[in-house]
Amino acid sequence: MTPGILRRASMLAFVGGLVPLSVWGTTLASGTTVSAVAGDDNNYSTTTDVTFQTYCSWIVNGMGQAPFNANGNLPVAFAGYGVAADVPNISSADLSVSSYAPWVVNNNGNAGGNGIVAPDGTNYNRSLTGVEGGGANIVLTYTPTSDFDPTSVNFIQAYIENVNGGAFTTGTIDSTSNSAYYNDVGVFGIGDTTGTRNNEPIDIPGGSNAWMLDIPYTCESGPTSNLDCSGGVDDAVTSQTVLFQAFVSQTMNLGGTDYNVLLGGVQWGYTYQSFDMPEPATMAMAGGALLLFWAGRKRFRQV
Repeated sequence: MTPGILRRASMLAFVGGLVPLSVWGTTLASGTTVSAVAGDDNNYSTTTDVTFQTYCSWIVNGMGQAPFNANGNLPVAFAGYGVAADVPNISSADLSVSSYAPWVVNNNGNAGGNGIVAPDGTNYNRSLTGVEGGGANIVLTYTPTSDFDPTSVNFIQAYIENVNGGAFTTGTIDSTSNSAYYNDVGVFGIGDTTGTRNNEPIDIPGGSNAWMLDIPYTCESGPTSNLDCSGGVDDAVTSQTVLFQAFVSQTMNLGGTDYNVLLGGVQWGYTYQSFDMPEPATMAMAGGALLLFWAGRKRFRQV
């Protein structure tokens, strides 16, 4: 992940009890914008729509890069494609999104600080206050709804990004370890199973709901800034769009080879923008010019 521009909280737990927004195979319109002033900038963040996905070239590209192409990470296959052509996708109804919101300037544990209270009751946040930056919060939940859905899964997430209107990258695995699993670098736990199968309640020992939480963000001061967005170069990032695809993964042996079979996922993301606020002296000059303009208009009308 690009230092100083994008960071994220890698957190996953296996729990129940969410009341989320549903994906259901259709677009979840989430293009919400927030803005606030910090330093000399007006900061904006806008979330993108959430859509259900069955294939992700970003994950393919990311898995071809070090360290994820080394031994220890299984090759990926997509349900319904290639060697996994006979493997069914999970239903889009198995995936739901909650706490999806843009934020700027503050992301802390205070009341109204834009943190996330996760299904485990913990407030996860970036401990950021008054920064020139912004990002998005999200919780993605997987709940099996059919007899064919796995109850023990991992998450694999990849992202692409562009900065200041440049070209998008081709795909990076969202992990800070040698493991491609998003949940290998975060917290986890087990909770009660919820959901239904064939319209009947299900209760599978060990839990079946899996959730992952992410809080990516952009610092206006760019890749050389610190985690709290201090330092760096002023106005290094005036705009950045970051798009993620998070997939549910199950290990399967296909034709004698073990694969991470990706069964379906969602695309989400945000766009951050910053605009310099006018200096007080500039505003005063503009105000003086405006007064002269109106005085001139008045004299003109009196002639």
